[in-house]
Amino acid sequence: MRLLVTGPGRLGRPLLAELHRQGITGAVLHRSAAASLPPGWRSVRADVTQPESLAGVCTDIDQVLHLAAVTHSNRSERYAEVNAFGTRNLVAEARRAGIERFTLVSTRAISPAGGAYSRSKIHAEEIVRDSGLAWDILRPAEVYGTEGGTGGEGISALIERCRQGRWVPVAGDGSPLLAPVYLDDVVDGICRAVKAPGHGGVYMLAGPEEMTYLELIRRLSAYFHTRPRTLGVPAGLLALAARALALLPLDKPPLYADQVARLFSPKSHDTESAFRAFGFTARPLEQGLDALFPPPPGGPA
Repeated sequence: MRLLVTGPGRLGRPLLAELHRQGITGAVLHRSAAASLPPGWRSVRADVTQPESLAGVCTDIDQVLHLAAVTHSNRSERYAEVNAFGTRNLVAEARRAGIERFTLVSTRAISPAGGAYSRSKIHAEEIVRDSGLAWDILRPAEVYGTEGGTGGEGISALIERCRQGRWVPVAGDGSPLLAPVYLDDVVDGICRAVKAPGHGGVYMLAGPEEMTYLELIRRLSAYFHTRPRTLGVPAGLLALAARALALLPLDKPPLYADQVARLFSPKSHDTESAFRAFGFTARPLEQGLDALFPPPPGGPA
């Protein structure tokens, strides 16, 4: 099998390494020069927002694995430009090239109530469904482990704050539901999906347990034997602060305009469909943390 993988991002290195281990080769689409790739893989420079740059990217390719997306922006049109229209451009090139199958990596935060990012992903999914190609849609939940346990953003930043016993901001009453899923399990799920014989499904790649934000903090505190302080902030105040920050010329603001809506939006936790279709399973939170933070050699197990 020969894949075109677009914008692998934080999943990139482990995902490409696992695809290579399973005998899959292909090309990786980047807007700029790519980092080192596994043997049998080549780099393709193109931009999904520029249709003319995509000409020929599907040459000698059997299937497209589309991950390229903007996940944080204070410009709603930027989400649409990359996530929706970029998907449309890539689908058009895949059809022109006679590609057999198109797999879109989307998000669990797919509700219209989830803000501009979620709405752009809804549009992208509709484009793929209506493409006329054989398709699958994968919806990862809250992925941790992408920074090797050293912080980062999102749930990885929360894990690191709890590990260090630092203060942790809590949006509203801490009731938003999360389904933390370890990076290696998401990589395994993606690899299983692109190799599975069936198509035409929408699959959640989520952890086996759904828990509130506050429950996650309690679980992390118990695991790390720390006592992080929580700082409750009304959701409305957070949303107002995010809108104010959007007016400032910040490259990476601490909060984006749609993040609060995305956090509180309803999300599915149907992992049975992925298990039935291609055997996807994910480890519980503490087992994922064991893999992410193994004991030092000679230390207690």
